[in-house]
Amino acid sequence: MASKVEIVNLAFSKLGADTIGSFTEDSEEARKAAQHYENVKLTCLSSNLWRFNLREAQLSRLTTAPSSRFTYGYQLPADFLALKGLKSDTSDYSQEGDKLLSNSEQVTIFYTAVVDEADMPLKFQNYLSAAFAADIALSLTEDQTKTQLAITLAERERGNAIAWELHNNPPINYIDPHVLWVDAGTRLVTTNG
Repeated sequence: MASKVEIVNLAFSKLGADTIGSFTEDSEEARKAAQHYENVKLTCLSSNLWRFNLREAQLSRLTTAPSSRFTYGYQLPADFLALKGLKSDTSDYSQEGDKLLSNSEQVTIFYTAVVDEADMPLKFQNYLSAAFAADIALSLTEDQTKTQLAITLAERERGNAIAWELHNNPPINYIDPHVLWVDAGTRLVTTNG
């Protein structure tokens, strides 16, 4: 699997730019990588419900009660990126920074996690590289045609990554029919108990 530098170098080669040895070297390409790569990575990781970065965690309750309308506060995991669903005895919650506030005594969440490049499937790495190329194309090349081609390639690589994901992984079903689940995106409550 590829490293950060290998992923950005693939993008630079698609744009006809020089490759880099590290994000800290003194070059325009390295400065672009340092400035843009992490944001593009986080955007790509949260752009779909990818199996490789979906996690489940029972949250640890904080000892100090929140100073709000909620009774309990919970620490979100260190690798937390986005909440996708939660299991709780109430559908009322709030995310505040790296904390989840709720009136439920126990909370389990499904979330997307920030993962290392080595843990990303090849098809996702290709999408990430193409998305990075699309993000920096105009500022690096000042060429509208290259930029449009990079955007088109990024869209195609995203589609390829999603198709690979659907073909190689079973559907995600994180709904336990005996408990209250809240879809974090829609706040729809599912209960079949």
